[in-house]
Amino acid sequence: MKLLVCCSFSLLSVCATARTVRLCDTIIPLREVQVLDSRPYKFLLINKQQSLDTLVLTRYTNGSLTALLENETPIFVKSYGLGGLATTSFRGGSANHTAVFWNGFNISSPMNGQVDMSLLPVAFMSDININYGGKAATRGSGSVSGSIDIDNFVRLRDTAVRVTAGVSAGSFAAYAQNLQIEIKQKRYSAALRLINSSTTNDFEYNNIQILGKPIQKQQNAQFKQHGALAEVYYTIKKYQTINFRAWYQANDRNIPPTMLQNESKSKQIDENLRFCSQYDYNFNKGSLSISAAYFNEKLVFSDDLYAYKTDSRAQTFIAKASWNQAINAYNNLDFRAENTFIRAKSENYADSYGNEATQNRLAANAGYHYTSKNNKLNFLATLRDELVNKNIAPFTGSVNADYRFSPYFIAKASVNKVFRLPTLNDLYWTPGGNPNLLPENGYGQEISLLCQVKTKKEAVFLTFEPTLFNKNMDNWIIWLPSQSFWSPQNIMKVWSRGMETRTDFTFTIRKMTVKLGVNTSYVLATNERAKTDNDESVHKQLIYTPMYSGNGSFSVQYRDFFLRYNQTYTGYRYTATDNSEFLKPYTLSNIYLAYKPKINKYNGEIYLQSNNIFNTPYQVLLNRAMPLRSVEVGFKVSFLTRM
Repeated sequence: MKLLVCCSFSLLSVCATARTVRLCDTIIPLREVQVLDSRPYKFLLINKQQSLDTLVLTRYTNGSLTALLENETPIFVKSYGLGGLATTSFRGGSANHTAVFWNGFNISSPMNGQVDMSLLPVAFMSDININYGGKAATRGSGSVSGSIDIDNFVRLRDTAVRVTAGVSAGSFAAYAQNLQIEIKQKRYSAALRLINSSTTNDFEYNNIQILGKPIQKQQNAQFKQHGALAEVYYTIKKYQTINFRAWYQANDRNIPPTMLQNESKSKQIDENLRFCSQYDYNFNKGSLSISAAYFNEKLVFSDDLYAYKTDSRAQTFIAKASWNQAINAYNNLDFRAENTFIRAKSENYADSYGNEATQNRLAANAGYHYTSKNNKLNFLATLRDELVNKNIAPFTGSVNADYRFSPYFIAKASVNKVFRLPTLNDLYWTPGGNPNLLPENGYGQEISLLCQVKTKKEAVFLTFEPTLFNKNMDNWIIWLPSQSFWSPQNIMKVWSRGMETRTDFTFTIRKMTVKLGVNTSYVLATNERAKTDNDESVHKQLIYTPMYSGNGSFSVQYRDFFLRYNQTYTGYRYTATDNSEFLKPYTLSNIYLAYKPKINKYNGEIYLQSNNIFNTPYQVLLNRAMPLRSVEVGFKVSFLTRM
């Protein structure tokens, strides 16, 4: 089956023509590709979505998902420093409330329920979609505040071979190399991606926790990473396709001391092996998809100062089947079944199986989609139920709609029920694990207005989208002190509400294109229930949840030259639950300059990038040092041969 990849700001609204697609950053020619996701896009939800295209990803090829999210989205990233742990906070949610999907499979760790964004290389990503709001009815546990979809596919349209290579060097002895080979034949296509990087992260900073605020150099912060991702796609018959993907990655990093520590000898090694495969059969008015995945993750943490070492491992097996059936031109049904089996082993787990914990999840969901005859109204309803070790998880559902009431305006609204299951660490960690924990659950609502204006020849294109959201979560899991150890409890009740805006403006005249982009976020996330007696956190903002944040960018492209200026703002973050202590707001400015020559069949790029160009001192998390100005230079070359 062939599908026109349309990433409009409303998944169910028809706002692209048969030959163009409108992305959040630009307008590019549309091409046909094989369907690589088991679920039709119209069943993912109508809520706000931000698509990051190839032009955006190219600027972050030698980096991780951390920098991309910080500079291109209003999402707050909790970063422990260069090469350190980095997690997201969507709309006042915790790190466990963001689900990350790789080609439709959730890759969040079953042990802690999180994904470290600093370990996800952008070079391994063909496409990224940021989905805002709860998606539990279609995506399952953890899709509470938002989700990130990472997809892989071969971009070649015709029979050809393309080789792309890049190298870079930067401050703090940062070196990176990447290679990508793509092959497309009549019935099959394949791709191989390789990465390698290392850095000492030995930047200088002012230690504000020591009298006189002396300049110190970051210690024990070395980081190394290498990996490979392979993809194969094959067309069995005209309406049958199959694909296979494999992702191996190893990360070796030291964990630096805080500003209050004299030294650190902590070290962490992460190793991940991921496989997934999918079979698609498309028939008259319908389609069938069967897919499976296997994930194997290993984490070894050691600290020579305390002669401590722990080895944690987890395996995840996922099998899915989905059936999509069009009743007629206006009504569509979707059914899906999914089974996930998890096995984890850690020295910190203790139950009847020794140091091993297992979990089995069996889920089923159904969706109904209606499109009006005039294509102005889209309506989507979904239901989901799940068994976890034979226990029924919270029943979830969602209702979504959008309506185009003029050529320029689309109104969107959604109501959804969300949940998050306790992680294996919550249940089995010793000492402290609580096997009696209940799933977190709640309700979310969202309304938005999408405005899109363009001239006839698309010389001017304007997008403006304000979004209001509200979410109430109950049974929020929090670890609290209990005698001599900490233990998780279903204590907190959290109310998150706020507003986001997205503005994109593109102006093209002759051979020059000017772009302006602004993302803003206002989040009020408060605890509504006392955790203990005399708890002063009630009705106070959650810690490390900035009330105000945003970013803006300005770029100019003229012929082979490209210049982009980016600025981000992060507001006050409270470090005490009673809001008596906080970290000051900070503004960071980055600049990217590139020259992109084309010589015969070769496409090249030479670039210079500088982050924090005004040398602003700041902290994302308390007592975690962050670098001042840094510089990176790089070179990329691409070669295409038609066969």
